[in-house]
Amino acid sequence: MLLFKKFGIIYVCIIVSIVCVAVRYCAQDYYSSFSMPSFITMKLPIFFAGMLCAEAVDAQRRRLIAIVLAAMLMCVIPSFNVGLGAVIRIGFVLALLILPSKLSTYRPDARYKIVFLANKVLASSVMRWSGDVSYGVYLLHLLLLIPVSAWISESFVAHWPGICRLFLAVLITSIFVYPVSYLLHLNVELRGVKIGRDVLKMIARSPRGVHSSGEL
Repeated sequence: MLLFKKFGIIYVCIIVSIVCVAVRYCAQDYYSSFSMPSFITMKLPIFFAGMLCAEAVDAQRRRLIAIVLAAMLMCVIPSFNVGLGAVIRIGFVLALLILPSKLSTYRPDARYKIVFLANKVLASSVMRWSGDVSYGVYLLHLLLLIPVSAWISESFVAHWPGICRLFLAVLITSIFVYPVSYLLHLNVELRGVKIGRDVLKMIARSPRGVHSSGEL
């Protein structure tokens, strides 16, 4: 976040994604041990692609095209293969572009109805809360989902249809993971953000920062 604050989201996303590609080529044997994009440098470009689309909402047309093309390329990076998985990732990321921040008032034109509804739903308090706890859920869910799935496969519900066992596993995991993720958000993430802001304020108040401000 400090890098985003200092150099801007667009430049940091693109440069770090390039570094991820370089690291992959330098350690091909290590990367080949991962059967899916589970290594952090494989997933970072996808996260950055979504952030670029969010930045592209208010960008000028020429800049918008460049940002979107970069985001689409980042969606291909995890597998370096334009297959179904890459197409799905590109679709999800580009779907963010139908939620422009400038669309704050309802327009009677039919073409805006779906976009306005999606914008309203995703801007609701429930969705915002889900976004706040999403990183904690991402970190914790497998720690519980794997043992819960193993228990279900050996328990009295083992004969249930697969879709029912799936929903049961998700339900049990969610009951425990979401409250813990919320506590982590309050006590770890928000405190980390505060520390980051304090660090930036200290840098701005340093003699070098004062000197630079005086020159401007």
